Amino acid sequence: MVLVNGLVLDTGSAFGALTRVNFVHVLHAARGHWTPGQMRHRIMELAEEWRVDLVIIEDTAGCMSLIPDLKEESGLNVIGRTPNDDKVTRLLRHEGRFEAGRIVLPQEASWLADFERELLAFPYGRHDDQVDALLLALDYYAERLPSLRPLDFDIDIDSFWRPSPWRIGESPDEAF
Repeated sequence: MVLVNGLVLDTGSAFGALTRVNFVHVLHAARGHWTPGQMRHRIMELAEEWRVDLVIIEDTAGCMSLIPDLKEESGLNVIGRTPNDDKVTRLLRHEGRFEAGRIVLPQEASWLADFERELLAFPYGRHDDQVDALLLALDYYAERLPSLRPLDFDIDIDSFWRPSPWRIGESPDEAF
């Protein structure tokens, strides 16, 4: 399980469903503007709550100090990643996953409407932090998918998950 800037994600072998291999489940999304100290505290809270295996932090000037601080203070497995391309190019790399319904969201969650709104408005929306976090995770998963450990939660995923409504080329108005 991976934590990226407030998003908690896991791959499809989660929940013991072999037919869901190569799916990415968005388990939680948190939006906010935090100071580095607040961000460190929030990451540690989410990591404990969701029992994450890895924390990915975008390797930017503002977040560089978080990586060693979190490793030392919490013992978490923390890595920094620098995106290779702009967000639109990175999203296009994962277009097939979205169109195939392999990025799945919960049927209900308090954060779901905001997350979908941002995803569907991209790249023309006002905010794109959650899209950026999702793309960091998707890039990571694309490189290492077979080696990720599944979750051990007992959930009926067919009633809990649904495909993301996002499709390349649709405006937010067309998507709803």
